[in-house]
Amino acid sequence: MRGHEAILQDSDHEEEDALQACTALVVHDPDSAPPAGELAEQDEEVIRARPRQPARRRINTAPARVLAEYSDDDEDHDLLHCDDEPEEEAELVEEGEKLLGKYDDIVWKLGGMEACQRDQGRWIDEDPKIRWDRVLEAKPELNDTFFLKYFCAFFPYTTLPWWCKEVTQRGRAKYRNLFITRNRDFTPGLFFVFIGNFFYMAQHPGVPRRAYFNETAVFPEVAHNLSRFGLTYTDFEHVIEALELPQYTAGMAAATDNKKLFAPKCGPPLGTPSPDEFVWVRRFIDTWNAWIAWTYISSHILNPDETMIRWLSKYGLPGLMFVRRKPDPLGHELKNVSDALSRIMVWVELQEGKDRDRLKNYVREYGATTAFALRLVDAMNLVGKGKKLIMDSWFGSVKASALLLERGTFLVAIVKTNTKFYPLASLKTLASTIDKKTHSTRAVSMTTDLKLDSGTKQILALYHLGPAGSVLPVVATCGISLRGADRQYDAHQKLSTGERKIEQRVCTQPGVVADYKKHFHIIDDINQQTNQTGRLDEAWKTHYWPHRDLAKFLNISKVNALNAWGFFGDAAEAGVPESERARHFTNGFIRECYANPWLREDPQWVCPAGLEGNDGELRGSLFSPPSHGTRSLIPAEIATPESDVLADDAEQSKPVCFLKGIPGGHAQKCTVPTCKAQCYMYCVTCHDPAGVGAKSGRYAWICGPRTGRECFKEHVTRVAQKGANFTPKRKRVAKLAGDAEELAKAKKQAADTAGALEAASAAAAEAAAALKELLES
Repeated sequence: MRGHEAILQDSDHEEEDALQACTALVVHDPDSAPPAGELAEQDEEVIRARPRQPARRRINTAPARVLAEYSDDDEDHDLLHCDDEPEEEAELVEEGEKLLGKYDDIVWKLGGMEACQRDQGRWIDEDPKIRWDRVLEAKPELNDTFFLKYFCAFFPYTTLPWWCKEVTQRGRAKYRNLFITRNRDFTPGLFFVFIGNFFYMAQHPGVPRRAYFNETAVFPEVAHNLSRFGLTYTDFEHVIEALELPQYTAGMAAATDNKKLFAPKCGPPLGTPSPDEFVWVRRFIDTWNAWIAWTYISSHILNPDETMIRWLSKYGLPGLMFVRRKPDPLGHELKNVSDALSRIMVWVELQEGKDRDRLKNYVREYGATTAFALRLVDAMNLVGKGKKLIMDSWFGSVKASALLLERGTFLVAIVKTNTKFYPLASLKTLASTIDKKTHSTRAVSMTTDLKLDSGTKQILALYHLGPAGSVLPVVATCGISLRGADRQYDAHQKLSTGERKIEQRVCTQPGVVADYKKHFHIIDDINQQTNQTGRLDEAWKTHYWPHRDLAKFLNISKVNALNAWGFFGDAAEAGVPESERARHFTNGFIRECYANPWLREDPQWVCPAGLEGNDGELRGSLFSPPSHGTRSLIPAEIATPESDVLADDAEQSKPVCFLKGIPGGHAQKCTVPTCKAQCYMYCVTCHDPAGVGAKSGRYAWICGPRTGRECFKEHVTRVAQKGANFTPKRKRVAKLAGDAEELAKAKKQAADTAGALEAASAAAAEAAAALKELLES
């Protein structure tokens, strides 16, 4: 972009003067650009933002002191360097920083990117794809299922034969021939019955585990009777005791390709710490990653982020972390990557604690955040494939964008703390001169050229002024700084009455910001889905952390299968609306776990009552509504999605509790006793339509799950367990039923009175006739 130019010297005074001279012409807005004649008369000018060279480092024995000393306190260097590290380690970090530019001297120019570098490189936008030939290779009968095949596409089921054999050996060593009823082996078929039981328990919480296996109704007047599907309560508990995840075999060679990870025995990968505190889950996580890489082709847009596995105990979990901003702040952290188009989680990295994470690849050279980005590119084999990573502020930096660009991977990220090499001060000064109401993008931008082996590439630094005073400093190696899709948002307006009103407004934004806003939250959405569609860790109620990790990965695999079922069109073909897909898929998946292809191969297997028939109708007390949160377990259209469903069955299969925005957008206090915060949602099922706008408690005001609170979950669970709170609809229905009964009694009395009057009239007529005859005679 052409513009007025000034050279920023190292001294603060000269830098300030140069910025003041150019602020009027830095705005990247085609509509407000000066006339061409004026630009021709102006000298060319470059805004040079030269990072200060770090001062010489010295090792300090004081444990609370920071070792890295820099002359500019505003820069964040993101170096994992502590007091007990050797001096040569600090030198490695410095050498890693110099690799950046070969850029000791980064030059930022006014202007933006009006064309996407990724498009100019002729990279093709890829659609995600499931490799069904690989998924069905070991078990072609899975193709006859509707839901189980999607789960197996994202869970390494080919390891089940030898994994279940190990579980059987451990179980018999402890329980002998009493491990499973009739001295059976624990087989892949029983494994799916086992996890199907847990998914069922997660769908119907609030019941003791033993009660799910009772043949008679106990609580709440429902006989779940899960024993009829192949595992009794004793069998189920024995399997839990004997269940261990596959582990690496010490002394064997490491796997050189994905297929070797699926074999019964395999050595740990190079670089595995010894002793390994995560030996109980490491191979399972590596196998899970390898299986998805084997069966799934991701799209060209990926979203890295993190996920927490909740842990409630003080001890027993290696690498225990506390992240206050997370819905589950205490637990075990996983760094992960999802496909931004299909919302499928495709790769996970184990976080082992601060000390062990420092030993991972690239950390000493580039710091923790950039090192993770480089490791995921290597692990997912993304080098040179032109994929685009959408990252949040923990990952975003000029350093990461440059190093990823060298590897043929593009980045769009936010910069908040890792501001080294980033012209944040210059962008802030330039942004203070624009008019947010008239500016076409509400953003200012600068670029720098990078000389790579593949040619000269650009890095974009952009500063966007969002609504309500929010700002978004972006670093990107693809995308455009021209105007993109406008952002619609809710503006909260405070009224004179003290209430708040929500208004829909529009904010203009550059294309690269629109791209970021569209895809940066995918992992967070998957985490919400995992919690809202039934949490296996809560149903399992285990204090053994490898089992809790297994429960989390089973949940992730199910959510992956759910999103794939919706993305690739099977849900639309079945005619299932989007609001019903989670319940429909979960119930169908549980049904197919209880009648999976491995069980059907056994000649002695007898289909349980309620699963037989081609109409897909499930009968029996198992599928009665056990709680407020879910009405029917399995929809009638599972086996034959195109079949018609009776109106009363469709009515019963609707979910009970779901949230909706408050009419008019006026904030109300959350009715959950432990919260009482202002909220803008209410439970549609539990409200009284006659109470619109009233403050009499007829609305069940609930904080939505996206606020980070669990009020809606508490609302549903409380109703399920106690059946007394937040039930104005039930009270209203009962009142209407009582009114109807009274009306029926009144009608009956009126009919009786009318009959009596009619009889009296007839008697009077007979008496009059008799009197007349008497008078005539």
